[in-house]
Amino acid sequence: MTENPPTSPPVEMHPSARRLEATAGHWVQRATYVLALLVALGLSIFLFHHGAEPAIDEHNTVFHGEPQDFRSLRDVPGNLDTTPGRGAGMLAVILLLLMPLVRVALCVEIFRRDGRRIQVLFSLAVLAVLLFSLLFER
Repeated sequence: MTENPPTSPPVEMHPSARRLEATAGHWVQRATYVLALLVALGLSIFLFHHGAEPAIDEHNTVFHGEPQDFRSLRDVPGNLDTTPGRGAGMLAVILLLLMPLVRVALCVEIFRRDGRRIQVLFSLAVLAVLLFSLLFER
């Protein structure tokens, strides 16, 4: 007969950390659903207006991807009204991509409230990498 290995007791969280974790989890989940819906809506509007346009030129040699005014994070908010649906869809995609950043920032606060210093340090390191990759694009 084999014995089950002993399990460690569950880690007891501070009540404020538990409340913040539950609230943050619900808000992040809801925000993700709303932003995914906005991406679908914005891109549906774009396809309604521009879906019949060719993606390549008349000689089938050059693919036309995103216009120059949508290739940088800084340019998207200023160009929301230039192409119907595209700006809203792109902004929703950017906000959707920011959700992991928000979640990691919330984890830092949850771990801080719970007194877990090592997890705070690792979460801050992850947050720094995410911020660096977001702010310093090529």
